[in-house]
Amino acid sequence: SDRSSQLNGIDLIVIVDVPLKGLRQYTIDVKHNQDEEVNFFIETDKSGWLFNPSRISELIIHVCVKTGWTTRYERKKMIEYALANNLKAKARWQDKLYKMTLKEVKNIPFITRRQYGNDI
Repeated sequence: SDRSSQLNGIDLIVIVDVPLKGLRQYTIDVKHNQDEEVNFFIETDKSGWLFNPSRISELIIHVCVKTGWTTRYERKKMIEYALANNLKAKARWQDKLYKMTLKEVKNIPFITRRQYGNDI
């Protein structure tokens, strides 16, 4: 993507052929903040990458290059989850970062985790 897109939280654009619906474009924001235990952080502040209205990507993907684990979810669903569960109040580092643990993530149905092999 170009610089303007990246400033709006779009690192990748993929086009998928959706059965019975045709081609569908998805915008993706990639976060390299997932650790080896598959924990990652979300920003709970209104100016952070999750809640900032100028960030318009549809999907967020957290990666750990060392282990090959990725975690994917729709931005809108994570915003709804963060608000419903008051994650801002539970956040650390000046109420800006909330650590999503593997234990929590396993119980959230809209989050998809996958580990890639050494083929990438």
